[in-house]
Amino acid sequence: MSSVVKLTDFKVGKYKIPQNTNTVDTLQEVLDEWEVRNINYLLGCDLATLFFDDLVDGVPQEQRFIDIYNSFCKDESNCIIESEGIKTMLKGMIWGRAAELTDSVLTTVGTKTNNNANSENTGLQNGMMYRLYNQGVDTSRAIQWFICDNSDIYPEYNGQFFDKKIWL
Repeated sequence: MSSVVKLTDFKVGKYKIPQNTNTVDTLQEVLDEWEVRNINYLLGCDLATLFFDDLVDGVPQEQRFIDIYNSFCKDESNCIIESEGIKTMLKGMIWGRAAELTDSVLTTVGTKTNNNANSENTGLQNGMMYRLYNQGVDTSRAIQWFICDNSDIYPEYNGQFFDKKIWL
């Protein structure tokens, strides 16, 4: 069962996924699998376990986890390092995974599926799928930068970089 992100997080806003009796079970499976996998890759298995153990009602309690869970913006050597926070990172990455698993287009007015066997969905969803997923990747990189910049606070860190997705 997912700990940080819930199905209700996908009911409104840019991460909205139309939910009905046909999609809820699939979406919950994606949430359960990819929340854990993404946190494991973000932090490394040992630190991820400590992170999940620290959660109370989906929110971390220990300051070192609060610092990476929440959004932040840091000025660093003529650049800006910006994180939207772990929950938003997960929402973007999970939205992208859910969109990959469906042959329907997730739209703001509901789920649409082509009737004609020879037709294909246009690129609008693919562009949004990659844009939201890649925004999550950007946040993951900011969080990992913060952890590396404060390595004495996160000695268990062994995170792996996420690759961005490209639209061909």
